[in-house]
Amino acid sequence: MHPRLLAVVGVIIFCAGLDLLWQSRREAAFWFASYMHVFRSVLREQKSPAPPFAPEAAPPRSHKTLAMLLGMGLAVAGPLLIALSLTLILYPKL
Repeated sequence: MHPRLLAVVGVIIFCAGLDLLWQSRREAAFWFASYMHVFRSVLREQKSPAPPFAPEAAPPRSHKTLAMLLGMGLAVAGPLLIALSLTLILYPKL
């Protein structure tokens, strides 16, 4: 594969990852709030971490967790492909 084409594919993958992250931005707030709740309960030195939600209330349903994780993966894989293409351009004998 030509290095410049690899860079273009990396940019497209990075943009796709950013789009997925933007679509699941409310899900990120849900996970951050859940993490902070568990983190605070650990800091209070409780014997076992409290569940992130009260047992009598049903936890909110998360719909876009997979999209958020896939978006983060693509947002990391895109720059790696760009870095690989730059390496192949700068060092063509590798």
